[in-house]
Amino acid sequence: KTGSTSAYADAWYCGFDPNYTTVVWLGFDQGLVSLGRGQVASFLTVPIWGKIYHSFYLDDEYPSFEKIEKPENVILDGVCSYNGKKPKEGVCPIIPSLMLKDRYVDNKLQSVSSSGDCRGEEDHYSSLNFDDFLKDLDEKKDE
Repeated sequence: KTGSTSAYADAWYCGFDPNYTTVVWLGFDQGLVSLGRGQVASFLTVPIWGKIYHSFYLDDEYPSFEKIEKPENVILDGVCSYNGKKPKEGVCPIIPSLMLKDRYVDNKLQSVSSSGDCRGEEDHYSSLNFDDFLKDLDEKKDE
């Protein structure tokens, strides 16, 4: 799981296997300084996490999970690596991601698989705004 704040003040990644759970967090706890425009978890913390995990298993094989069936309401899709939104085809670098299918009950959206559509470069270089994200979610619920 990745995460970044709206002003790029921090970025984190949490991953696990049958033996370890590890979180990598980079940033400024006061939120007064930015890591830099576009500095999101997928570019900053995931490579660090990967190096840490690699070091756990230098002389051993990576452990595997017991095989379980994927629930029907979970799909493999992709998100824009810049902002986690639905990627614009041919423009956005994509990170494969497991997510819940959108579900409607009484014509109301119950789950959201992404935080809207990416507009490409316009969104790649603008900072994320959490208030706008919440507003978008409210509008989707009303659709």
